[in-house]
Parts: sequence; C-alpha cells; structure tokens
Amino acid sequence: MRGKSAGRHDLPDRRLVGVDLGVSARAARSTGETIGGPKTDAAAQNKLRRLSQPFGRQMAAAEVRTGIKPVQPIPPMRVPWATNMPKPQPRMAKLHVRIVNMRGDAWHQLTAVRVERFDGIAITELNVAGMLKNHHLACVIAEIGSGEFRRQLEYKAAPHGTPVVIGNGWYPRSKTGSACGYKMPNLPLAVRAWTCPPCQTHPDRDINAAIHCRQVGWRLPTRSGVSRTAR
Repeated sequence: MRGKSAGRHDLPDRRLVGVDLGVSARAARSTGETIGGPKTDAAAQNKLRRLSQPFGRQMAAAEVRTGIKPVQPIPPMRVPWATNMPKPQPRMAKLHVRIVNMRGDAWHQLTAVRVERFDGIAITELNVAGMLKNHHLACVIAEIGSGEFRRQLEYKAAPHGTPVVIGNGWYPRSKTGSACGYKMPNLPLAVRAWTCPPCQTHPDRDINAAIHCRQVGWRLPTRSGVSRTAR
C-alpha cells in the first residue's frame, strides 16, 4: 500500500464491503449479493442491432457501387448514399443516447447505495486493455464500464470521508479460496462455482472475488476519503 503504513480498520465487520465487477453479474458484493444489469439496456441494444443491420447492408452495397471491394480499406472519398439510408440515423442516434444514459443511471444508483450503506469500499483495478483482446468477451467488458464505476465511487465517497481501496488486478482472486487461501491450478472462465479441495467449501466465483477485495480493504487506514492502492 502506498503512503503511510496502514493498520487494521477499526470499523465493524458489516460496514466494510468488497465489490467485484463481472461478466455474468454486473457487480458482486462480499455480503453475498449480486447485481445484474438493467433489462432495458439489453432491449435497447437488440433494437439498435435490428436498426443497424439494414443500414450496414445498404452501406456495403453503396461501397460496391463505388468500386470499393469488401476487404479493401475505404479510401478518403465520399461514398454516395442511397435515398433511404439517412432515415434510420435519427432513431439510431436516440438509441445510442438512451443506452448511455441507462448505463450511467445504473452506475449512479449502485455507487450511491454503496457510499450510503458502508464506511469502507474495496474494489479491484482491472486490466481492461488486456481483457479487450479476448474477442469473445470484448463487447461485454467494454459495456461494464469499470473506469466509470471507479470514477463515480471515488468522487461520491470523498465528501463522506469514506476510504476507497484499489486492489491489485493481477491477484488471482477468482480461483483462490477466501476461506483457506488454496489456489486452484486451473479454473476456466465458464466455471462459475467450484469446490475447494482442502476445506470443501463451494464458493461462487464472483462473490469469492469480492470477499478477497474486502480482505484487502481490512488493511485500510482510518477514514480519510481518499483512494489508496493496495499492492
């Protein structure tokens, strides 16, 4: 941990929470709660996808009429659009704005509840750039918005004097048992719950990671309202 040496936090056990952002659940808390994403977000994305598909086909046809091959990069020239191509654009723009607003509102509600309910919050700094290289999860990782979650959490916690600790994102918190510390040698991403061989506990992957975040948070200093990074 950077800065001053930190002792054990003097808050009651229930007043310190660990939060882990995930793919299957929007967020998981060390208290055993999981929070999913807004259902209207998925509905709006499906509607946007339906509107985008005809527009994409029309754009591909316009490029072919111009003489641009499908695999060829588009040169710096104006591609003439068909008459009906601009029509769906206002609806697509409104849907983009709606999706952004829904995600922002969901993060505002989650961060406000955490700052009001708890006196200490521990999260993990994710390697988003590396995770985006996984093309199977890149879209979901980008939608999570971990940077926006951290930004809102920090500026809302500062006026309350609530400390926010940022854990090391490279620590294998998902496959390390929070009860005994046993580390699984291999744990595929598809496995959402596993059995710990030494202590025979059956931890949920996301909640187990949130508990590890909370255990890092116990090394917080007294209430300061500033974020600190735990090594």
